[in-house]
Amino acid sequence: MLGGERELSLVRELTKRHEEVQRGDFSYFLERYAEEAGRAEIRGEYVLVISGKSEEELRAEEISVFRSLRRQNMWLGTSPRAMTARRP
Repeated sequence: MLGGERELSLVRELTKRHEEVQRGDFSYFLERYAEEAGRAEIRGEYVLVISGKSEEELRAEEISVFRSLRRQNMWLGTSPRAMTARRP
């Protein structure tokens, strides 16, 4: 679901005097906090912001969904022309 290259921002103590912001990809945070988890208790309030899918990922997903719907409708006997016709 979240590839290692997905960009993240991790904000600690948001809106407070000692606010801390870290940015990196998913792999970076996995490595960093896996090391820290064994040494000390991670404390404070955190907000995690995850980047959305790229345009290429969205386009590929839309094509996949459309093809799947087209296969299902053809199986049900709906013609491709009827699938794309606008209804009032």
